[in-house]
Amino acid sequence: MRTVSATKNRILLYGLDWFTEQHDAGMVCVKGNVRYRDAVYEGAAFCRLVASAAADAGAFGEFVRELNGCFAIVLQRDGALCAATDRLRSFPLCRTRFRDAWLVTDDLLRAMEDTGMQPEIDSGAMEQFLLSGFVIGQRTVFRDIFAVQAAEIVRLRDAETESERYFLYDPKMNVTPDPAEGVRTADTLFAQAIRRMTESAPDVRNWIVPLSGGHDSRLIVNYLYKAGIRNVVCYSYGVPENPQSRLSREVAEAFGYEWHFVEYTRGLFDAIREQGLLDRYFRFASCCASSMPHTQDFAAVYELGRRGILQRGDLFVPGHTLDFLAGSHLTPQVCAIQTPTQAAEAVQRHFSNWGSRRPDRALQREIGRILNDTGVSSNGFPECFDWQERQAKFIMHSLRVYEFFGYGWRTPWWDNDLTAFWQDMDVSAKLNRSFFFYGEKHGWLDAKLEGIPFENELCPPRASKPLSRRIIEAVPPSVLSRLLRATGYTRKFRINEGLHDLYGDIPIERLLAPFSVLPGYLRRHIAPYRKRLASQYDYHQVTLAYAIRRLFFGSVGR
Repeated sequence: MRTVSATKNRILLYGLDWFTEQHDAGMVCVKGNVRYRDAVYEGAAFCRLVASAAADAGAFGEFVRELNGCFAIVLQRDGALCAATDRLRSFPLCRTRFRDAWLVTDDLLRAMEDTGMQPEIDSGAMEQFLLSGFVIGQRTVFRDIFAVQAAEIVRLRDAETESERYFLYDPKMNVTPDPAEGVRTADTLFAQAIRRMTESAPDVRNWIVPLSGGHDSRLIVNYLYKAGIRNVVCYSYGVPENPQSRLSREVAEAFGYEWHFVEYTRGLFDAIREQGLLDRYFRFASCCASSMPHTQDFAAVYELGRRGILQRGDLFVPGHTLDFLAGSHLTPQVCAIQTPTQAAEAVQRHFSNWGSRRPDRALQREIGRILNDTGVSSNGFPECFDWQERQAKFIMHSLRVYEFFGYGWRTPWWDNDLTAFWQDMDVSAKLNRSFFFYGEKHGWLDAKLEGIPFENELCPPRASKPLSRRIIEAVPPSVLSRLLRATGYTRKFRINEGLHDLYGDIPIERLLAPFSVLPGYLRRHIAPYRKRLASQYDYHQVTLAYAIRRLFFGSVGR
C-alpha cells in the first residue's frame, strides 16, 4: 500500500505497479503506460510527464485527452486532490469524504478496513448490481462513495467536487467509407495499434492470447503474425472439442503459434474453491464496489500458471471491445429511437438478470439524468451507455483475472485512432457489422486463415427463438427448477464453456447460505430460482449473487 498524506486528504493505493513521486507542486501517482506525442511513458517518466502537465490546471484536461493508452492518475496539489482514468476505466478508482477530508483509493474494501469507515449500503445501487453486474454512473454499492467514471477527471477541493468528461463515446455515424479505401485505412490502423502495443513492452516474454472462435481475438493473432511477432502463446478452454476451441486451435496452428487447451472439469473448479482462490479473487476484483468479478478465464489462467506455461514477463492480449466498436451492439431498433424516454427504455435491457423484466421508474429516471448529462443524441445514447457501463465495468473488468495472478495485459483495439475511425462510421456500414465482415474478407486476414470459419458461421443466429426456448421461458421459475433438477438439463452454451460446473451441484440457496442474510429487495429476485442447482443456472448470475452475499453480507478473506 502507498499512503499519501501530506495534507489531511488521503490517497490509499493497494494495487501493484503504482509509481509515486514527490514534486515541487505536490504528489503524483500513476499507473499504466501511455503514448503521448509519439513517445511511450510509464513509471517514473510518466510521473514526470504528468507533473509537468499538472502545472497548468486549465490545460490538464486537454493533456489527458491526448494520452493514448491505459492509465490511472492521482494528484495531490495545493491541498486538493485530482483523479483521472483512461477511456475505459482500465484501473478503477473511487473517492469519498471521510472525517472532513477527501479519500481516494483503488481498493475500497481494504481502505474501509484500514480507516474504520463503515458506509451504509445503498439498496438501489445494490439492486442494480445484482440485475446488471455493475452500478451505473458514479455510484457504488455504498452511499456517498463514488467511482471515477471512464474518461473522467475529478477534482476535489475542500468539500467541493468538480467533474470533467474529456471523452464520450458519442457515435457520430456521419462517414460512409468507400469500401476499398476504408478497408485499407482500417488495415493500417490495426497494424499501427499492434505496433504501438509492442513498442510499449519491448521486453515482453510472450504475448498470451485468449483465442476463441470469434472475430476480435482472431484479428489479434492475425496482426501479430503480420507484424512478424512470433513469441505468441494462444489458449482456449471448456469441454473437449467444443467448437470454439477447435477453431482456436486451427487458427493458432495456421500461424505456427503455441496453443494450449484447459479442460474445465468439476475437479478443477473444486480445487480452486478448496484453496480459497475464488473467494480471494472476488475480494481482489471488488476494488471499487461497482463491478462484478469476471470468472470466465479464471480457471484457465490458474491452470496455465500451474503447468508452468505462463511466466513472469508474459502479457495477455484479449480482443476486448472491438465487436462493440464495429457495431455489434447497434440494432435497427436502436437506430429508430427518437426520444429520451425510448433511449432510457432501451438500455434497461442490461438489467435483466434473475428474470427481472419489470419496468423500474426510479432506474429510468436515473438513466434519463445520465442521458441529459452526456448530451448525446437519443439514438446514440444506448451505445454511449454501453461504453461507459458494460464495456468499462464488465468487459474491461475481466482484466482483474490476469492481475490477480500477477500478469500484465494490453488492449490494443481501444487505440485512440482506431476508436475514432469506428466512432465516425455511418450507421449503414456498422449495422450488423457489415463493413467489419467485408474487411475480413477483403484484405485484413492473412491467407493462412482462408477456409477457417468463425464460430457465428457455424451457429448462425436464429431469426426467432426456437419453440423449446419459448416454452422454457413460459414455465414459472419454481416449476422449471424442479424440472431442471430432475432432468439435469443445462443450456448448450454453458456446456460448451464448461462453466456450469463452477459452483458444483448444490442448490443456489445453499451456496448463498444463510439465504436469509440477504435483504428482501435482493431475495425477491433470487427466490424463484433458489431451489435450482448452481450448475443449472447462468454462472454469471450465480457469481453475482455469491459475490454480493460473501463480500457485502458476509466475509471474504477477513
